[in-house]
Amino acid sequence: MGPAFDILATNAIADALLSPFKGETSTPRILFTHPRDRNVFRDLKLVTSATVYALHLMRPVQRRPRDQRPGPGTAGGVR
Repeated sequence: MGPAFDILATNAIADALLSPFKGETSTPRILFTHPRDRNVFRDLKLVTSATVYALHLMRPVQRRPRDQRPGPGTAGGVR
């Protein structure tokens, strides 16, 4: 999945929220594989749906990491 969804730093609130996951730094891994995810995330369906959507958006960037510059006639940069 790459580092795009890794937790890089935390504060006291994030430490408390993430404490059941014992040092896991990948949010998709937490959401889709950890047995305590339902205890932590109130609206798990919303959070997992948003994560899947974001993963789909990242897929073209991960396939062609060098092709991130805007080209002629493109608005977003990834063709």
